[in-house]
Amino acid sequence: MRLTDVMSNLGLGIYPILALPLFIGVFVGVVMRVSKRSRRSELHRAGGLPLEEGELVSRGTACEQASGSGRA
Repeated sequence: MRLTDVMSNLGLGIYPILALPLFIGVFVGVVMRVSKRSRRSELHRAGGLPLEEGELVSRGTACEQASGSGRA
């Protein structure tokens, strides 16, 4: 028995059929989340972070608030 016979009898043809709608759904979800008007200001601020001078982590971020290490 050859490898091609084994692989063709496994019935793997369903995976591409399931993967395409899953990919399209995730892609549409990401595009919708990014394009929300309520998140535009947050995304604009985050987009400028690599260009800012100074500290790597700004005050009041979620990480500092969660760990309690924020400065007063």
